[in-house]
Amino acid sequence: MNPLSEILKKSLPIVLLIVLLIFNNASAFIFYNDIKYPVKIVLPASPTEFEKHAADVLQDYLFRITGCKPNIIDDTAPLGSSEIIIGNNKHLWYLKWNLDLSLIDKDGFLVSTRGNYLLIAGGAKRGIIYGVYAFLEKYCGCRKYSADCKVIPKRDTIVVRSEEHTSELQSRFAIRMPSSAW
Repeated sequence: MNPLSEILKKSLPIVLLIVLLIFNNASAFIFYNDIKYPVKIVLPASPTEFEKHAADVLQDYLFRITGCKPNIIDDTAPLGSSEIIIGNNKHLWYLKWNLDLSLIDKDGFLVSTRGNYLLIAGGAKRGIIYGVYAFLEKYCGCRKYSADCKVIPKRDTIVVRSEEHTSELQSRFAIRMPSSAW
């Protein structure tokens, strides 16, 4: 097969997606394997252990899904043209993303987009990790039924329409004990 037809075969889905978005007068965060325009995962300069773990999980799953392993950088790097922003970091503020992240409960999360930027924010505990899992489920089609039973689809692109978001600001789980239990 000649090299030109191979390039056209690989790039056709992306071109069609971009044309579709233009005609729908919409923009979107698009993640795909492209060396010229790599998407980076951006952490705060001093990330928590939960933020580090969330970035590692996201990097691993994006690699399994698309074959592209995005670099993990910190927010001291210049703002890129397409990023996945993890937690409350400087890049969020450079983009003037006016969000009150203090409203997110310790295990709550927010997944939101604006143009070429995806934000995954979470509460002080496991919320950021829950946000990554919510993104992987809703937008990537991943499912984890047990440690040994996972569904990880193979995809060339992951698209999240601009201004779309998923959130669960309060914890889902609470331990309730009757007062007479002790």
